[in-house]
Amino acid sequence: MLTQCINGLPFKPHIKIPNEKTIKTFENTDKQIGLTIANNTKEIFNKLGT
Repeated sequence: MLTQCINGLPFKPHIKIPNEKTIKTFENTDKQIGLTIANNTKEIFNKLGT
């Protein structure tokens, strides 16, 4: 399973993880860009619109 995840999701063999989008997301979160800050779960779900 680990090999499948490293090489891409088993049901989407054409998708590789990490890809450009996930790498950019990790870089941004490391710089604290685009984070949603909340004090509790209710607040975060309200901010995320669910």
